[in-house]
Amino acid sequence: MTSFARTARARAAVAALALSGLLGGCAQNAIMELQIELPPAPAGSSETFAYIQVATPAGGFDFDVEWGDTGFSFPLTATRQWACVSVVSGDPTVDVNARIRYCSDPECLDVADGNAPESRVAIESPLYIGRRTFVTVGVPQVPECALAADCGGFGACESGRCVCASDADCTATNTECRAGGCAEIVPRCKVEGCITGATDNYCADDGSHFCERLGAEPLSFECELGE
Repeated sequence: MTSFARTARARAAVAALALSGLLGGCAQNAIMELQIELPPAPAGSSETFAYIQVATPAGGFDFDVEWGDTGFSFPLTATRQWACVSVVSGDPTVDVNARIRYCSDPECLDVADGNAPESRVAIESPLYIGRRTFVTVGVPQVPECALAADCGGFGACESGRCVCASDADCTATNTECRAGGCAEIVPRCKVEGCITGATDNYCADDGSHFCERLGAEPLSFECELGE
């Protein structure tokens, strides 16, 4: 992870994160707009922040290691809200991981945040040079728990946190156990982009993604969110 900047728009917090060495021209890069619907703050809790980090496993940032201090912080509110991160890379071969930690400190630097609850997302092959793609995920609740049922299929309950020992602990749709935490898996054919109209599959009959079949386009950051 190399650099980032953050700005605000009317309804969305928008961030740009450069991965794998940002190249000079936009035609040399791929952009993925990651839109995350954050959960409400836990009832009765003190101020809670969602600290979002995005990285590539190929860069050594899998879920079993610390990701350093590059990330984006969003205060949770009483209602659900959207957060948006624009991921830019010159390497179209990598997967992208996202982790959302829920902390009392905006950057999870307080001692009390050492065992912070965490949501995880693993996105398969979302980057295509000269193309823009979109991934939208929703986090149902902060993964704190008193009982396994509180985890909503995202792990077993252990010491107040939703964790997993194997895939069997992750019963929500499209989840796998990754380094002790259930991750939502976004397959490459669920990565939106490069066609218009409603569909739940962005791959052609031959298995290629639609973004592999089209030419490059001028790119700029968008991260616009729907209602």
